[in-house]
Parts: sequence; C-alpha cells; structure tokens
Amino acid sequence: MTPRRLLLVVAALAISVGAGRTAGTTFGAFTATTANTSTMSAKAVFPGTRSTSAWDLRDASGGGAEVNASDNEAFVGTTTTTGNWATTFTPTRYLTFDLNAPLPAGLAASGVAFKFDFADNANNANNAVCFYFEVLRRSTGAVIGTHGSATTPVACQATTTVQQTSTPLPEVTTSDIANDLRIRIFAAHTLTPRAMRIDRAIVSGSTTVAPFDLYETTYTDAADTTPATVAWPIATADAVARQTSSNWATAFSAARYLKATFPAYLPATATVTSAQLVHTFRPTTSTATACFYFDVLQGTTVLATYGSATTPFCATGTAYTTTTIPTPALNTAARVNGAIVRMYVRTTNGGSTQHDQFRLDVGYSVD
Repeated sequence: MTPRRLLLVVAALAISVGAGRTAGTTFGAFTATTANTSTMSAKAVFPGTRSTSAWDLRDASGGGAEVNASDNEAFVGTTTTTGNWATTFTPTRYLTFDLNAPLPAGLAASGVAFKFDFADNANNANNAVCFYFEVLRRSTGAVIGTHGSATTPVACQATTTVQQTSTPLPEVTTSDIANDLRIRIFAAHTLTPRAMRIDRAIVSGSTTVAPFDLYETTYTDAADTTPATVAWPIATADAVARQTSSNWATAFSAARYLKATFPAYLPATATVTSAQLVHTFRPTTSTATACFYFDVLQGTTVLATYGSATTPFCATGTAYTTTTIPTPALNTAARVNGAIVRMYVRTTNGGSTQHDQFRLDVGYSVD
C-alpha cells in the first residue's frame, strides 16, 4: 500500500471513530471464522445382496442318525480318492478346484492361503505322492501364481496319514481376485502310479472387514483319464442334484430332515436389510409330490419356522421347482453367520427327493 493510501485509510478511520463517539455509538470487533466444515465417510461395504451355498449338509431322511452328506473337500475328516497319477509330472494330469464367490467387491485381502490336506492311497516308504499348484483367474484362465514345481514340489506324502499344508497366496490381494479363483494341482508318484486321497482343499484369508473361507463349487479330476468334473450338488441350480440317502415318510416327522449349515461371511458390524432362502428340488419319482417346511436356527436355538405341516412348500413331477422364501429372522450378522436350515420333508409315495440348490441371499452393508 502506498503512503498516500495509508494516510487516507487512517484519516477515514479517525473520522469514523470521532463520529461514533459524538453520537454515542457503541463499537464491536468482529472476527471472521469459517464454520462451514463437513465430514464425509464411505461405507466399508456398500449395500448389496450376497449369496452363499452351504457345504455342511446332514441327511436324516431315514429318521435315524444323521448321515454326513457334506462336501468332502470342505472340511477335515472326509476324503476323496483321485485317479492314479503318473510317475512324472505332466500338464495333462491335474486336479482343479473352482471356488465360490461370496465376498463384497472392492476390498483389500490379506493372509490368503491355500489349505490342501492330502495322503498317499497306500503305505510305502519308498513311494510318495507329491504336488505343486497354480492359481488362476477363473473368468479368464490366466495363471496369476505358481507354487512349487516339478523339481521342488510343495509337499510329498508316502503314507495314508493325512498331511496338512498351507501355502500363502500373495497374488490374491483383493476380494475381486478371491471371488474369481481356480486352483490347479499337478501331482505325481515317485515310483508307481497310484492315487492320492484328498481331505481338504480350501482358500482362507481376510478382507478388511472379515475373515473368509472359500469352498469348491466344482472339482475336476484329470489324474489319469479324460477330465471328469463333479459339481457340489447344492451350490447352484444346474440339474446336478443330491438325492437323499433314504426315503421320506408320507407324513412330516421331527426326526426326518435335511440340515444345511451356512458359512460365516458377514462382519460383526454389518447392517442386515434382507435375507431369503432359495431352494430347488423335486421328488425322485415323477408321479409323486414332495413338500417341505423348515426351521432357521442359530446353534440349537430355533429363530423362526417358515411354512408348516399344513402349509408347506411343494413340488410335483420331474421338473425342478425353485422356491424363494424370505427369512426375516436372519436380521443380524450374529444370526446370519453359521445359520442352520433344518428342512422337514414328506413325499406322497414315501420316496426320496433330489435337491439341486440350497442358497442363502443376504442384503447387508458395513459402515
């Protein structure tokens, strides 16, 4: 500011103050502040509906003890025997596991590992089965990671004792990749072609909001023959169904049921806005009618019953019937995680049923 301008401003201020004193004016000092602040927050998980099947399935259709009909590769304790492997690794002899996709999109993932528990199909200290594996994007078939090799396999086992392995997958950095996984295992026997027994094949890890386990939706065995693909029967409505182990009665009974336990994917802080069971089934006999109703449980506590012995959900004939039933009792993460559906079934001819899909759809968000 020039000296002239400064003098003018000072003079004007003096005149103003003098005038104010003459008129008895009171002066106040004002401080300009900015209170126009705003806070923005983004949800950790945006509202959406995510779906999952159940891999723990128990069958009490016969009215006696439950038959463990769970997926063999999902849990420790039940095994699958592969075809016979060659004595050398080859790209045409493999196993593949396509995994489910239950996670919210756009989250960082960490601590991801492939847990593969296996054994030789016979005891022979001089003859071991060994494996290494690739990690692929299921949607494109692109290999994003290789673990071990033909010369340095991940692990070997010479006996029928199950060996548990856990191999980190640093290439799986997001939930989007985790939702799009295929694992391809290459194996060989060191001396004599022989089979492998698989006890468990899952991927575990955590997103920024919750831990997770991923389970197979399909399993392909190309150990010694043309690849044979087997789907987990109740994962999707694809006409690959699981038939009950026994026949049902013609009337409902509390001792005759199917019991599906769903995995836990929701963060504890999730806000649940909706839930529904989607069930696809049919009677095995084309001329019969099959009907069901079900309890929803958390542990041993019955949260709600949907349908009843007098108002069940039914299917008739050879066509699969899909029924979607809202389950408002599943209204918190604590109720959804590990939810159990116990389904009571009867058939008009006292026959069995075929179940193609058990799916739980849950709408939720996380702040």
